[in-house]
Amino acid sequence: MKRCAHCGREAEEHLVFCADCGRDEFGVVGESVAAPAPKGRRWVGPLLSLLVPGFGLARGNRYGLAVVWFLGIDLGLGLVALTFAVESIPFWVGATAGACWVVALVIMLYQSYCPGRMTGRHWAAFAGILALGAVVPSPAELVARPFKMPTNSMSPTLRGGSDHVDHFIVDRLTYRLSPPRRGDLMVFRTDGIGNLPEGQFWVKRLVGMPGERLEIHGGSIYANGNRLATKDGIPPVHFVTREAIERGDGALAVSYDVDKHRYFVLGDNSKVTKGWAVLRYLC
Repeated sequence: MKRCAHCGREAEEHLVFCADCGRDEFGVVGESVAAPAPKGRRWVGPLLSLLVPGFGLARGNRYGLAVVWFLGIDLGLGLVALTFAVESIPFWVGATAGACWVVALVIMLYQSYCPGRMTGRHWAAFAGILALGAVVPSPAELVARPFKMPTNSMSPTLRGGSDHVDHFIVDRLTYRLSPPRRGDLMVFRTDGIGNLPEGQFWVKRLVGMPGERLEIHGGSIYANGNRLATKDGIPPVHFVTREAIERGDGALAVSYDVDKHRYFVLGDNSKVTKGWAVLRYLC
């Protein structure tokens, strides 16, 4: 017979791993071995790993595996977000990557269901990682970010308000690789944009490109004299300017000259939208 040097359980000579803690460190029964480590509650491990990937394993002093899972889960989630963010990647690829990530998460939680104790160093590391995560964005957040539509300014494309709120994911990577295209839906901060309120996120459609002359009348948008339609990324909605609403004249034409270093965005539901905005280059 031999005894596990980690948990103190006796085991047969032919066994390689302890049936209780899974370690492979043994001593001969009767010899002096290290005092058995306190087991602790196993369910705490998966709970800690949900908050900080792999930390349930660090609690059981399996630091190498904990680091592997921490990096693997975070980077894997970023990769999944990337497959959904890049338009050229088929949806089934993203779905497959997401399923693989979920399987990996389940395996990590299963391995985290192990004995262990939280020492002062463990708690300090756990709190530090949580605090760092609140300040530094994860790989997934650098690629995509979830949002919800707060108002009906983009109705019927996106709906908001008290009755129904659409949730969507914003791609934060594409504009670092390629310029915006007409018809894109954009989420942007209002800081430093004209007389717009500070510190808000707005959702609008890109309708005017740099250097263009835009004209809005009769419910349609014209760029350099050409009427924009579905083929240009502009949906078949009736656009009305704020000036036309205030004067009660739906046929009133309003024109805008877009600076060569800016974009012009407008809400699909222009009757209730707070207005238009001119954005600096986003890429």
